[in-house]
Amino acid sequence: METPVDVAERIARECAREKTEAYADPEGGEWEAWGSPLPGDIELLGDQLGGEDGEVDQATMEAFIGEYRREIEAIADERGWTRGDAAPAADGPCHLAWHMGMAQMGPVRYLLIPANLGAWRGVGQFRTIHESGEPAGRLYARIEQVCSLRNTATEDGQESSQERALVATLRSRAGEAGHALPEIELTSAMPTWSGYNRGAWAPSASDLQPAELKRLRKAAGLSQEALARRLDCSASTVAKWESGVNGISAISARAIRSVLAS
Repeated sequence: METPVDVAERIARECAREKTEAYADPEGGEWEAWGSPLPGDIELLGDQLGGEDGEVDQATMEAFIGEYRREIEAIADERGWTRGDAAPAADGPCHLAWHMGMAQMGPVRYLLIPANLGAWRGVGQFRTIHESGEPAGRLYARIEQVCSLRNTATEDGQESSQERALVATLRSRAGEAGHALPEIELTSAMPTWSGYNRGAWAPSASDLQPAELKRLRKAAGLSQEALARRLDCSASTVAKWESGVNGISAISARAIRSVLAS
């Protein structure tokens, strides 16, 4: 009989292979990978384990993420794929950013984008920190997956009050945990790498209804799988949104509208 860790490792291998196949470009020899599985993959793991509300304990989650990373690296090595034109993971001053594929996951991880970095091509590898202020390893991201914490509607051309408050909170939490927070600079305008912004970072309900999402997707000529690839989530997540099984958060709705409008 499979243990929870056995299930985690099996699901991680299946998810990693599925995502690598979906995003790889064998002819160009390039591939795209993630530092962590996508929200839909973690949801699948919770369903497989049958835990309360789909929750997964920390040890099982760590085994899942570790196996996912090993599998996706092994596939790339096996096929001789490279990561394309990746942005540098510099150790200097950085700006905080969101990765849209991790918007529904917890605890929150923030990307650290080098302050002197503009737009980049291909897949970048960036440092991340937990909402606790602790280092959280590195994460791969395409430019269209990254967005600023700024709210352009009210903060054009000036420092963001929300960004300032968040950095102060992270610095305090890091200090309490005995960690030194990386050098984070506040932005004074929307960064060139941010295709859209989240404004507030707390997920909330949106006015995007299942029927409207389905209509917008079809109008764009996309299948559920194609939309999922653009959103960096699983096709099952899109299906659950359209069927009304899962609600669509304001963060997700904003990302969906941005992707469908592009």
